[in-house]
Amino acid sequence: MTADTPKASFEEVLAAMGEVDRLRNEEEILGREAAGPERKQDVARRLREAYAAQGTQVDDATIQAGVEAYFDRRLRFVPGRDGLARFLALAWVHRGAVAAAVAAVLIFIAAGVAARHELVVAQRNAATARAEEAINLAKQKADEVRQTARRLAEFETLSVEVRGVAKDPAADGRIAEITDAGREAASNGDSAGLERSDRKLRALLAELRSTFEVRIVDRPGQYTRLWYYANGNRQRRLYYVVVEAVDPEGRPVVREIVGDDDHSTRRVSVWAERVDQALYDRIGAEKSAGAIADPVFARKRSGWLSLDYREGPKADGKADAASGRINHWQYGG
Repeated sequence: MTADTPKASFEEVLAAMGEVDRLRNEEEILGREAAGPERKQDVARRLREAYAAQGTQVDDATIQAGVEAYFDRRLRFVPGRDGLARFLALAWVHRGAVAAAVAAVLIFIAAGVAARHELVVAQRNAATARAEEAINLAKQKADEVRQTARRLAEFETLSVEVRGVAKDPAADGRIAEITDAGREAASNGDSAGLERSDRKLRALLAELRSTFEVRIVDRPGQYTRLWYYANGNRQRRLYYVVVEAVDPEGRPVVREIVGDDDHSTRRVSVWAERVDQALYDRIGAEKSAGAIADPVFARKRSGWLSLDYREGPKADGKADAASGRINHWQYGG
């Protein structure tokens, strides 16, 4: 060994010693197994001496059978009892199959977790959507309630205004009827019904505020008066003068007129009012003389629904002011 030869490391020495010990143990085991018959005889001899020292009588056949059984069982493999250690050992031996089974179980669990997560997310999203829908519906209802309350307040103000304008006792019933209908509609959340009542009340207010004159028509080519048989009875004539509604500026005023002949309702500015024969004849005579002396047949005053008739049966209270009218006719020769 020269100075340049490298020295063995301590780890190498320990490894070599371990290998030498392993070989030595194997040689001892092989040596003992090779001397098996001599060892069996030695063990049998010692057993006889031990039993003799104890004063126990055991025959040679029994001792020899026990020795043979001992040496036979000593080299026989006996599997260990079930337990965690054995389970882990078997798992390690069959680690490939175990790994595949574990992987399958993990995949199944992962798929279940993913499906459960998707289900939970879907349920949460559905619940969120339902909650948002309910919130939006509640907001919409709240807006409708606030709007209806505001419209009802405006409607009540309008009703008070109409009552303040009305002077005609006949208007009180109509105001009360329309107002009650509007309130009921509001309490039922019927905004359309409240709107209809509002329009009726405004139309009534406009009618109460309106002022105009009802004049006898005195123009060439148009009837000033007319008559017809009552229900086809040629023994009884009904007499009418033709009138028109005109506002203070001279513009025609359209009104709803119910006809006696067919009970139809029409919006017209020219219609015929029933009169007695005396007034009918007088109007005819004045027109034949050149002009009607006083063409104003009635007046509509502010705050009133009914007309203020100046002459005729309606002025005397002998006829219903709301009836005795014709709203259309045909011109003939």
